[in-house]
Order: sequence, then structure tokens, then C-alpha cells
Amino acid sequence: MWPMLVGNWKMNGDGTCLPLIAAIADAAARHPGVEVTLCPPATLLDRARSMAPGLGLGAQDCHAERDGAHTGDLSAAMLREAGADLVLLGHSERRHDHGEDDALIAVKLRTARAAGLRVLLCVGETATDHAAGRSIAVVREQLTRSLGGADGEGIAIAYEPVWAIGSDRVPEAAEVAAIADA
Repeated sequence: MWPMLVGNWKMNGDGTCLPLIAAIADAAARHPGVEVTLCPPATLLDRARSMAPGLGLGAQDCHAERDGAHTGDLSAAMLREAGADLVLLGHSERRHDHGEDDALIAVKLRTARAAGLRVLLCVGETATDHAAGRSIAVVREQLTRSLGGADGEGIAIAYEPVWAIGSDRVPEAAEVAAIADA
């Protein structure tokens, strides 16, 4: 296990952000014991890889299929070719706003790994589940179903409690430790 810092830019940023990416790459190079990865919009991956070859770059999602008639979607292989070495899967916005379930995430995970991408698998419970004391059960279920029997090679887990996102609520250290130990 190693320190890993991942920044998800979501649907923010354009070509004017490339100097910022270069500055982040320079700062990251001064901390060789920390893996720093940026997940900018897919439109920046190729240019970011060219200007910051030592920086980890991730995609924010990928399609479950390797190719096909999926207008507007990007395959894991396309993202790898564009410069990504990692892909975020199971992000709370994808799960809750786009209706992605664990079964779909498991297919995406297999497709991403087959394309040579590492995966940052996001898991986390809602406020309702948290209040009901179901945090560990929900996260375990998400992990089991989203991993779909994968051996764990090239997969890191990000715990993002949905109830804390965009709020002033921060999980207690003991809560995070309980999730990590489960």
C-alpha cells in the first residue's frame, strides 16, 4: 500500500488548464513516495500526457464495451491510447445520478483491466444507509458485486461516503478505519 492522491476534475477544465497540469506534475515530482494522478476531462488526456509524461493520468469513466455503436462514449482502450493509465469506476455521481449499478461497474472493471488500465473503484454509502448503521454492509456489497470476482490486481479502492460529499460533514477517523478493516 502506498500514498495515492487522485484529483477528479469532473466536467471542468479546458486547454487553458494545461499550465496548471504541468505545475502539478512538477510538484508531484518533488514527492516521489506519493502517487499523484489527475483525472481531467478526456479531451485533455492526450495533451496532458505530452506535456507531463511523468504524471499519472486517469479517465473519469469508460464504457463497458470494448467498441461498438455507442455514440459519445469512450472505450477503455481509447482512453488508454489517449494517455490514461487509470480509470475511475463506480463514482457516486455515476451510481446515483446515472443509475449505474454494481453489475455494470463489474463489466466496466473487466473491460478496463483488459485494456491495461488500472482502476480506482469508488464505494460509499448514502446518508440513509449511514444513519441506519448499514455503512459497512453497503460498502461490502458494493465491493463484492463491483469487483465481480476480479483478483484485485491493478485495483485500488476509494471510499467516498455519499453523505459527506458537498456537506460540512466529515467521517470520523474511527468510521473510516471501520470501513477499511471490513
